Amino acid sequence: MRTTLNEQDIIRIINGASLMASGGGGSVTDGIGLLETYKKNHPGAVISVEMIEPSEMANDVYAVILAGMGAPTKGANKDFTVPAEGSYDEISKMAARDGKAIGYTMPIEMGGFNTFAPMLISLTQQFPVVDADGAGRAVPGLDTVLVHVNGYDTSPLAMAGENNDRVEIIMADPRNAVGAQKIAAPIANGYFEGNAGISGWMLNSEQIADALPQGTITLSRDIGIVIEKAIEDSSGGYVDEIFGLINGMDGLEARALTLVTKISDYTPNENPEFDNGYYYVGDGVTSPKYKIAYENESLVLYLVKGDEEIPYMTAPDIITMYNAKTGEPVTNEDIDQNHQAGTLDDLEVVPGIIRVSDQWWKDAMVTNNAWRPYFEEVGYSGDVIRYPDANA
Repeated sequence: MRTTLNEQDIIRIINGASLMASGGGGSVTDGIGLLETYKKNHPGAVISVEMIEPSEMANDVYAVILAGMGAPTKGANKDFTVPAEGSYDEISKMAARDGKAIGYTMPIEMGGFNTFAPMLISLTQQFPVVDADGAGRAVPGLDTVLVHVNGYDTSPLAMAGENNDRVEIIMADPRNAVGAQKIAAPIANGYFEGNAGISGWMLNSEQIADALPQGTITLSRDIGIVIEKAIEDSSGGYVDEIFGLINGMDGLEARALTLVTKISDYTPNENPEFDNGYYYVGDGVTSPKYKIAYENESLVLYLVKGDEEIPYMTAPDIITMYNAKTGEPVTNEDIDQNHQAGTLDDLEVVPGIIRVSDQWWKDAMVTNNAWRPYFEEVGYSGDVIRYPDANA
């Protein structure tokens, strides 16, 4: 069913996608900043995005996944339409050389920035956005996008920056997502100064249905509506337990890990080349205590019992949280910014877990191997641990 998304829908999507992102994908602040910057630079523009289901795509017309690559904080307050349009235009030219027509756009992942980013193409060029995404959560690298995990090509890719300089990435092995990540990341964070658009992963409707979670933009909007209502009902007190409110929505499984808690012992990696570290939630007395290890996204959840830290759940299932006072989803970027501002002790959160899309389990061994290098970077050498039963 074709749906027209207005500005309020987009704000709800930014909130819902941020909760689904497992701590990454850009914060609510990044997403709202991206929207407000677009409005400032396009005064009088109507905020209206056409969204379609994959089954409504025309035969032989492909969707392109589009994302911001680098630091969402750098792109949010700039006119990201230039990197977005540049990368989309360049991948369309590359597709035409291969005899493929591009007519749709789609997010690479869930997140406040990256779920909204491809909608800029819808706003400026009227290409519909497809109600699906490349991961059903946020991911730390191109080799953890479900397009790759479920057997489709990463290459070719196109990148563009604020000055509209462009880069085409063509791998000899189009499935070499690890190599593409090693090429793209330094370009995004180096020459493009953390604010690059990247487009690729051309898929038709059948391929999207086979490889990717569908309906995730609609789900994000519906979660955003729940968050909105919970904030309204809080009357200035703590926001109702959102995980319980979204549990069961469209088959979603979600639950809180602790009561309202503060974040303790936040320990980021001192090496500036790595955006990873760990922190604790819960006190182990009134509610359980957990350790969360992250690299951009939250990757490993440990249950703390005395001096023992027991691996409890890992990515790709979703480890997330929201601000208990405002209802706004909290990302690892938000935690770091509070830490740097000296306000982390004032932040009260409700952490929780959400079961990820079943598309991650088409081949559990492939999924495990995709995440293993990222687990190792945060000190975990085990296998994927899936969303636990309620009594576990």
